[in-house]
Amino acid sequence: MRFSTVFTLVAFAGCADAQVPEVEAAPLGAEQPGTLPDESITIVCSDGVCKQVETVHEVVDPGQDDSPGPHYRNVELQTERKSEFSDLTREIIGFAGERCDLARTDEEEEIQVAVHLKEQPFDFTRYRGGVGEDIDARRATLNAERRAHLRPSQSATESRVVDHGGIVVYRRFLSNIVDVRLSSCLVADLATWPDVVGLSIPRDLQPSGVDGVARRQGVNLPPYGISGLDGSNGSLRSGGARIRYGVIEAPGTGGTNNLNTSHLSFKDGTGSALRIVDTDRCDFFFPSNQCINTANGTVATHGTTVTSILLSDLADGQDPGVSNTTDRHKRSGIVPEATVHYYRTSDETSLATAIDEAVANDGIDIINMSLSPGSGGFCDNGTQNGVREAIEAATDAGVLSVVAGGNSGLLPPCNINNYDTFPDTLAVGGTDDADSLFDLESVERNSQASFGSISVTLRGWRSCADQNYRCSN
Repeated sequence: MRFSTVFTLVAFAGCADAQVPEVEAAPLGAEQPGTLPDESITIVCSDGVCKQVETVHEVVDPGQDDSPGPHYRNVELQTERKSEFSDLTREIIGFAGERCDLARTDEEEEIQVAVHLKEQPFDFTRYRGGVGEDIDARRATLNAERRAHLRPSQSATESRVVDHGGIVVYRRFLSNIVDVRLSSCLVADLATWPDVVGLSIPRDLQPSGVDGVARRQGVNLPPYGISGLDGSNGSLRSGGARIRYGVIEAPGTGGTNNLNTSHLSFKDGTGSALRIVDTDRCDFFFPSNQCINTANGTVATHGTTVTSILLSDLADGQDPGVSNTTDRHKRSGIVPEATVHYYRTSDETSLATAIDEAVANDGIDIINMSLSPGSGGFCDNGTQNGVREAIEAATDAGVLSVVAGGNSGLLPPCNINNYDTFPDTLAVGGTDDADSLFDLESVERNSQASFGSISVTLRGWRSCADQNYRCSN
């Protein structure tokens, strides 16, 4: 069983001058209690060497800093969004106040809230590394440095939450956010705590469905594997290993959306080796959110279909029942030699957990998300419970985030699901392999099969029979 860890001790090895509290490696997002360093000290690591620097934790105001230095996009964007967070926090306080009024005085209703804290300046572009560099080792060093920057404000917030009878669900990494559960009657007070910039509430997730949707004409690209871009050429960011994909999925019908790891097309040739590195379930496992390798299965799921489209491979004879070379290629995926890390989530907090895991621990090159919030939120570039900030940091770290366009549809001017409208995501749609309009209700599908052609939505209109949506032209 694979557990996600922050390599604190490894990252600080050889740093004789750095006075770092010795703590055991902990799951990402689960800081050890009682290890808060002096808030005037920051650990700075470069090229495997760490040292302590005084008075660096204070957030730099980009508008007042005239000195040359790295570009802290995370700080600048948070500063620009001050009014957005103020408006959102007022809404959350009002919502929590209503919940508090409805709750019995002897049984206050708990609520889960993402506490957005003042960002610490950090240049995520350093995760990209350089030619010939050990990217995995560099990532471990940068993880330790980032954690040291976040620890003062996150630990102080956690202490206050615990003092008020709440619990910390997750301490995020790519953004300075602490997810907490506490009484709805305390939310208004929470918004006034030191370093708190704003509050948001997570929404549940659902897979992007594929039922009864009209298609628009477009250009159908051949699988990358046929073009020689099969994912086997290696990645600078992944230390020369095969291209690493991260498939992030919603829970699915009945709360299960595990990856069918017994599918023949996921084998690396005719042997038993799989190109599936791990299958993580990212959720709350006491005492905090973390990703644990428990999302493997043996049946067809939405996540199995998506992963099959991406990197299934029958070209090497994995399936004895398919002997024709043309058929093998047609039933192979886009990058049939790449590897995949699979992450099953449940809500926006666990989605942020999965993105943290993919970028900070697994060295993912490309993230694929065929999911959307369970309700509302179309064409909204707001924080979305910090998912926007996590994707922005992932982009800076050299990770491409690809999001399915979705099939729900909405009347103009908006007809695309979140999180496609974020400037840092690539929204994907398509047609069938005949480049024509297409209705999946008329097609017999086998969700266990390996798909060489892709049928997803460009604009998401439902059929004309649905009076709540208008037809495609």
